[in-house]
Amino acid sequence: MCMNTSFAKFLDTPQFLSTTMYTITIIGLPVHIFGGLCVVFKTPTQMCNMKWPMLTLLLWSASLDLSFGFLVIPFMYQPVLAGYSLGILNGFGVPLRVMYYICVVQIAGVTVSVCALFETRFFILYAKQSCWKHLRRPWLILNYTICVVYMIPTYLSIPDQKTGKAYQFSKYPCLPQEVYDEKVFLLTTWSTGYAYNMSLNTAVQQTLIFVFLIYWNMRKSMVEVKMSKRTLDMHRTFLKTIILQVTIPLITVMGPLMLNFFTIYNSYYNQGANNLSISMMATHGLVSSLAMIYLHKSYWATLLQILSPKFIFEDRETMMFSRVHQHPQQFS
Repeated sequence: MCMNTSFAKFLDTPQFLSTTMYTITIIGLPVHIFGGLCVVFKTPTQMCNMKWPMLTLLLWSASLDLSFGFLVIPFMYQPVLAGYSLGILNGFGVPLRVMYYICVVQIAGVTVSVCALFETRFFILYAKQSCWKHLRRPWLILNYTICVVYMIPTYLSIPDQKTGKAYQFSKYPCLPQEVYDEKVFLLTTWSTGYAYNMSLNTAVQQTLIFVFLIYWNMRKSMVEVKMSKRTLDMHRTFLKTIILQVTIPLITVMGPLMLNFFTIYNSYYNQGANNLSISMMATHGLVSSLAMIYLHKSYWATLLQILSPKFIFEDRETMMFSRVHQHPQQFS
């Protein structure tokens, strides 16, 4: 049974979605720029090895926000993988299948850059003298290659639009008649196959492995007294900061994903919920940049000094981090 419900008529409209997405983009752009400048110019010297992975993550997240909130703006008809574009690329006549591919590559790019962030931390702390130093670049190239090509099977199997829409409409009769419009693009009639295709990108699983390896080596260092408790606590605090920087924005993704699973499993159509879901996902990069600025003390201090020039900040953790790297014998 297919259900069609609505919270409020205004939430169902393309105007609501486009206005919301443009607003998020306008708010997010200066935040991304400020965050990027902080990473480039305000990252402490002793943390320079983490500068470029952090900047890469910010750039991928910002590009995804720009695509979702300005270039594409997908108006989706969940529970089917169909929709059309409200973004500027549509005005330039860019095919919908190309816009779709740009977005899925950017989503994969964000996950790979998160994985690279934790891999860099693992390498700096525990793998500089291991065989991993010879494998990490091929590993990164392989992951970014997968990021670009992993959705090719779905792309090549895009169904004939007329017959595909007829099949989906017979399966979900609650969908509005406008899904038959030429502007509506149907990606696939097989959602399970799409999910299988998504699983080819294993960056999330790899990230969990690197987090485990870092914690496992920290515990090993503490047991074998290879590192002082003070130094260990400092590295643990920095790792927690990175984990929070990555996991806090996940809230903006997990909610829409849960809604998508619910709509597909229950054959439930609610355009207002779809629009709110897309809008929430579009805030991922914004929330990620805000979390980074707040959680890293040197970036947060820079913002406070701009807002209040009289603000004086003393980053004790950064000072301690510097002393550990400049005079390690004092902390062994």
